[in-house]
Amino acid sequence: MIASDVDGTREAVENGVNGFLVPASNPQAMADAILKVAGDPSLRETISRNAIRTIREKFDVASMTKEIELVYEQLGK
Repeated sequence: MIASDVDGTREAVENGVNGFLVPASNPQAMADAILKVAGDPSLRETISRNAIRTIREKFDVASMTKEIELVYEQLGK
């Protein structure tokens, strides 16, 4: 994943590990990141593998449900 470095994406993307974060409103940085990933098959494979691991660890249904339950519990206090 290549995404703008804004709130929300930082929760999912660890820059250089499972994707790349570029400054918001910087099309040149976005283009550079795209070209970097497109030109390096090994990097694409590593980033992809790490992204799949991140999704399985942080964003599976059980984890997301638990996080939502915690929010509701805190709101009820």
